[in-house]
Amino acid sequence: MGKRQPQAKPAARLGTATAVPGKDFSAEPSEPSKGWALPALARRLELWLPMRWLAVLPLLAGLACGSGGSGGSSSSCDPYCLDAPDGGADGGWWTAPVETSLPPLPAEPNAGRFTWFGAAQGLFASTIRMIDVGSDGTVWVATDSGLFARPSGAASFQELTVAEGLPSNDVASVAAAGPGAAWVGFGASDLDPMSGAIPTGTPESGLGTVPRLGPQAALVTLSASSPTVQSIVLDQSGLTRSVFAVAADPALPGGAWFATDRGLFQRQPDGSVLGPRRPPVQSGWAFGLAVSASGQVWDGDDTQCSRLDPADPALGFWAPFAEVIDVWPGARDRISRLLLVSDGTLYLSSWANGLAIRSARGAFSFLGVQDGLPSPWVSGVRPDPDGTLWVGSLRGLGRWDPAQRSWRYYTKASGLPADVVWTLAIEPTTTGRAVWIGTTGGVARFDGP
Repeated sequence: MGKRQPQAKPAARLGTATAVPGKDFSAEPSEPSKGWALPALARRLELWLPMRWLAVLPLLAGLACGSGGSGGSSSSCDPYCLDAPDGGADGGWWTAPVETSLPPLPAEPNAGRFTWFGAAQGLFASTIRMIDVGSDGTVWVATDSGLFARPSGAASFQELTVAEGLPSNDVASVAAAGPGAAWVGFGASDLDPMSGAIPTGTPESGLGTVPRLGPQAALVTLSASSPTVQSIVLDQSGLTRSVFAVAADPALPGGAWFATDRGLFQRQPDGSVLGPRRPPVQSGWAFGLAVSASGQVWDGDDTQCSRLDPADPALGFWAPFAEVIDVWPGARDRISRLLLVSDGTLYLSSWANGLAIRSARGAFSFLGVQDGLPSPWVSGVRPDPDGTLWVGSLRGLGRWDPAQRSWRYYTKASGLPADVVWTLAIEPTTTGRAVWIGTTGGVARFDGP
């Protein structure tokens, strides 16, 4: 794992950061950079076609991702592209490529440390998209067939769908918002251009889209009788169709941030919504989102990571981006998730480049397959209270012990429902912690040491 210091100017080296206070980076470049045309075309077509129709585009997907077809390794395909291991039958970015280029991992034996959760526990879902755990121990699971909640100590999950007031069953993202409450964002796989919606042109894509003419997000609160759903319209035009990440704003109780396919939105405590904002050169597909205790907002997409300081008393949400980082110069960053912890450390996961770690002082270090990372395709990380780091990947779970500089690996052979890990969350328990894992085969909880 190497370390590099950010410099005042961009340079062709890993982890070079450029902080330019006072400059407004909101404008898009007039021309795409070299090698960008096909990925941009793929994203534009995704906005035009419903996600479940993308199975008919494997050739375009392969060309856009540089894989030469519908297959390929994880280093060339990710949710920003259209590749999928199942040929795209489930559409778009919720699928993952099949990786065959790396040797088998020395997986831990199956010792019964994983508990699976499915229909018997009230979790009726085929695609797990995100898991979060609230401060009260409530486990929230976002899926393609609704939102599921498991209050602390409960034996089963509670199902929340359109029948309970959700605007859509296609829940793409979730973030705990306090005891028994969660912010949720919706995806676009339920939008069908044959349903009578009139396609609307967008200046970003130059193509028509099927607008989501209704709420793109919601605040869900559990209660003893029935849940309360407060629907949120982020974009009155309906052009914002997918909310890939959500985060509560610790500096503004009742406020939240949303990373979408059109950039950032902020919901104010009074219920008003600001946005969208796009960091410089952003593709419009922001998967990474993290908010500090002071309200600083980190945004990550397939080209870069940016920091916004909306506490500016004059400009607030519209303040210039304070910092812009090309984390992996010479390659598309393809950021999958961001995680900011209390000491200021920022973890940046990538669908293609592994893991970057930015210290509170701005120094970067990196983990790749050469350092023991299970795969360059990383869906997210979670620090364990014991000091180790859980890493979700295309080839299962990795557990990095920085003190011993050693790895342990957990795969389907170790008891996971599947090898592809989409999401991770840590639940504090009376005995320590439990690790929740969302895979392509379902949800599991790790209770081992």
